[in-house]
Amino acid sequence: VWQAGGEYTYTVSLAAAKDLGYTIESNGSYTVTSADGLMNVAKLVNGGKTDINITLDKNIDLTGKDWTPIGTSFSNKYTGTFDGGGHTIKGLTVTTNDQFVGLFGSIGYAGTVKNVMMEDVQITSNRSSGFAGGVAGYSDGTIENCSVSGSVSGTVYVGGVVGAQWNGSITGCSSSATVKGTVYVGGVAGQTN
Repeated sequence: VWQAGGEYTYTVSLAAAKDLGYTIESNGSYTVTSADGLMNVAKLVNGGKTDINITLDKNIDLTGKDWTPIGTSFSNKYTGTFDGGGHTIKGLTVTTNDQFVGLFGSIGYAGTVKNVMMEDVQITSNRSSGFAGGVAGYSDGTIENCSVSGSVSGTVYVGGVVGAQWNGSITGCSSSATVKGTVYVGGVAGQTN
């Protein structure tokens, strides 16, 4: 930098932004590129942003990660659109006493989860009246074109894809997961209305 015939040197420090594992697109949707990114958008939803749209851009490996389901309660249901883009989420493991267990805990009427393959899930609900599924514990929304492998266990409302699908629809889904429970147990859905 020159000023009035003299030379001055300035040092500028720049801090790189932390990679959150997702990007926010111009339309406000979230594109997830890593396991940490998926965990970070789950925190956003569970913190109150229940209607954000989420798209997977890559396969995600959650092996060894401490997962908290997206949409943790009836009062905090996921109401956005989650599009897996045909990608795989591998190694999701949850063992909890919480009521709603899966990739998603609870999906609301406006919520849609589609085009995702869940591989090698290990989901265990220790709650006597819990809802457990590979994709979602409970859903009032839409689940489509999803598959699950691994194991899902609980007591009541246990399904390979969804523990209970009380409203909305479930289409084009399959499960090869081992499913264990006592009441309302099914390969794809534990119970539907």
